[in-house]
Amino acid sequence: MAKQRTPTNVLTMKGALKKNPARGRARAGEPTELDPFPKAAPRYLNANQKRAWAKVVKMVPAGVLKASDVVVVEITACLYAEFVAAPMLMETPRVAQLRIALGALGCTPADRSKLSVDKPRRGEFDDV
Repeated sequence: MAKQRTPTNVLTMKGALKKNPARGRARAGEPTELDPFPKAAPRYLNANQKRAWAKVVKMVPAGVLKASDVVVVEITACLYAEFVAAPMLMETPRVAQLRIALGALGCTPADRSKLSVDKPRRGEFDDV
């Protein structure tokens, strides 16, 4: 299996792009996601899936979700709702799909260690 591509922000923080500027130029046109993640679950999800959506969104580390992640969260929420409804009846491949979906969102210890997010800046008047 091929090694996963290291995110550009991780390379920047490690100084790898200063060491090898061509690597940075190759990623110059990389898209950046600025749209925020929606606050509410899609209307077409049923009540159990909406509860699962809320739980999945809470599990994802802060600063990870953006608008382009909606589909991944929907898939994860549907699988999670299925798991919660009948954990012993869920087939092994479906459990594996759930684990992969959770990993894609950084919800497992191993996958969380691969994430790098910008820490929010503290304002001068923020409470301590």
